[in-house]
Amino acid sequence: MATIETAIVLQQSLLEDAEAIAHQMNISRSQLLEMAIAEFVQRYQVRQSLNLEKVNEAYTDAPDPDDQRLLAGMRRLHRQVLENDV
Repeated sequence: MATIETAIVLQQSLLEDAEAIAHQMNISRSQLLEMAIAEFVQRYQVRQSLNLEKVNEAYTDAPDPDDQRLLAGMRRLHRQVLENDV
């Protein structure tokens, strides 16, 4: 896989922590940052996928009888308001 060199700005304490962890893991700082970003991206994508699934799930079923009655009442009220405005 192709790699690209980039520059980032970090708080000094965060960089020091990252360097210490990289040293403990016997990997380069770049490898540590790459691993951290890859994990973040994966978690983000999973969260986005789960949120989309929840939205889709919420709209898959038809309105229940209570919701249908409420919607019918709202339509009647809306129609009355429109008719009285004319």
